[in-house]
Amino acid sequence: MGRRPGAGGPVTRWRILALALGEKSHPDPRIADRIALVRLTILLSYLTTNTFIVAGVIRHWNHS
Repeated sequence: MGRRPGAGGPVTRWRILALALGEKSHPDPRIADRIALVRLTILLSYLTTNTFIVAGVIRHWNHS
Protein backbone atom coordinates (compact mmCIF):
# COMPACT_ATOMS: atom_id res chain seq x y z
CA MET A 1 0.00 0.00 0.00
CA GLY A 2 1.32 3.41 -0.94
CA ARG A 3 0.57 6.75 0.54
CA ARG A 4 -2.53 8.63 -0.46
CA PRO A 5 -1.86 11.51 -2.83
CA GLY A 6 -1.91 14.73 -0.89
CA ALA A 7 -1.85 13.00 2.52
CA GLY A 8 1.31 14.82 3.57
CA GLY A 9 3.34 14.03 6.62
CA PRO A 10 4.24 16.20 9.58
CA VAL A 11 6.92 18.02 7.58
CA THR A 12 4.48 18.95 4.83
CA ARG A 13 1.91 20.13 7.39
CA TRP A 14 4.58 22.24 9.11
CA ARG A 15 5.55 23.84 5.78
CA ILE A 16 1.92 24.69 5.04
CA LEU A 17 1.43 26.13 8.54
CA ALA A 18 4.67 28.11 8.29
CA LEU A 19 3.63 29.61 4.97
CA ALA A 20 0.16 30.40 6.34
CA LEU A 21 1.79 32.48 9.08
CA GLY A 22 3.47 34.67 6.48
CA GLU A 23 5.84 34.66 3.57
CA LYS A 24 9.11 32.76 3.78
CA SER A 25 11.42 35.30 5.34
CA HIS A 26 14.84 33.76 4.73
CA PRO A 27 16.39 31.62 1.98
CA ASP A 28 17.88 29.19 4.51
CA PRO A 29 15.12 26.70 5.50
CA ARG A 30 16.41 26.31 9.08
CA ILE A 31 16.29 30.04 9.76
CA ALA A 32 12.92 30.34 8.01
CA ASP A 33 11.60 27.55 10.28
CA ARG A 34 12.82 29.41 13.37
CA ILE A 35 11.12 32.59 12.24
CA ALA A 36 7.90 30.66 11.60
CA LEU A 37 8.17 29.15 15.09
CA VAL A 38 8.46 32.63 16.61
CA ARG A 39 5.40 33.72 14.61
CA LEU A 40 3.49 30.66 15.82
CA THR A 41 4.46 31.39 19.43
CA ILE A 42 3.19 34.96 19.11
CA LEU A 43 -0.06 33.75 17.54
CA LEU A 44 -0.65 31.20 20.30
CA SER A 45 0.04 33.78 23.01
CA TYR A 46 -2.50 36.16 21.40
CA LEU A 47 -5.03 33.34 21.17
CA THR A 48 -4.52 32.38 24.82
CA THR A 49 -4.78 35.97 26.01
CA ASN A 50 -7.95 36.61 24.03
CA THR A 51 -9.49 33.38 25.31
CA PHE A 52 -8.98 34.51 28.92
CA ILE A 53 -10.38 37.96 28.15
CA VAL A 54 -13.52 36.52 26.54
CA ALA A 55 -13.93 34.00 29.39
CA GLY A 56 -13.77 36.84 31.92
CA VAL A 57 -16.34 38.87 29.99
CA ILE A 58 -18.71 35.90 29.76
CA ARG A 59 -18.23 35.09 33.45
CA HIS A 60 -19.19 38.61 34.54
CA TRP A 61 -21.84 39.17 31.86
CA ASN A 62 -24.91 39.77 34.05
CA HIS A 63 -23.37 40.64 37.41
CA SER A 64 -24.83 43.78 38.92
